[in-house]
Amino acid sequence: MGIRIVALLALLTLQPAFAQDAKPTQQSIRELLAVMQSHNMVDNMLAQMDATWGPMMKQSLAGRQPTEREQQIVDDAHAKIQALLREQLQWQNFEPMMIHVYQNSFSQKDVDAMKAFYSSPTGQQVIAKMPLVMQQTMQAMQQHMQSLIPQIQEIKQDMTQQLKAEREASGAAAAPPPAASSPKPQ
Repeated sequence: MGIRIVALLALLTLQPAFAQDAKPTQQSIRELLAVMQSHNMVDNMLAQMDATWGPMMKQSLAGRQPTEREQQIVDDAHAKIQALLREQLQWQNFEPMMIHVYQNSFSQKDVDAMKAFYSSPTGQQVIAKMPLVMQQTMQAMQQHMQSLIPQIQEIKQDMTQQLKAEREASGAAAAPPPAASSPKPQ
């Protein structure tokens, strides 16, 4: 009987530690996502993607001035992409996924602490400035990647040459030796 009481007391004293590691509730995550203005993130992402698709579509013309019909084709494709993105990238589609990810990544204690931070004036400033931070980060990453393209192309070219040499070497080794030509009897 004494052991049961000690075990029960031990469980009661450990319960707060277990509770801190509990998975967050869907409601607490919804509240966090609302405080973080996560729905705006989707809208910002759509705007950035739209800004990216226009120039990419024009690149498909290889720098030449499109005919009126070609421009119509590009414009139609751009409109279809915009419609597809707007249909698929809606907050209602993302929220269940985000809830699942947050439940698998954070404890209730983490979610509560994030809600407290993002509800604070500093947290709200972070939220307000985050789209600009993300935009500048993406621009910096694109510039950095542009500087890597020549190196990547060089590696790719080297790989292509090595593969060609390997195929030629393997092909020569795999080919049967030429048959000795014997004079044809006449």
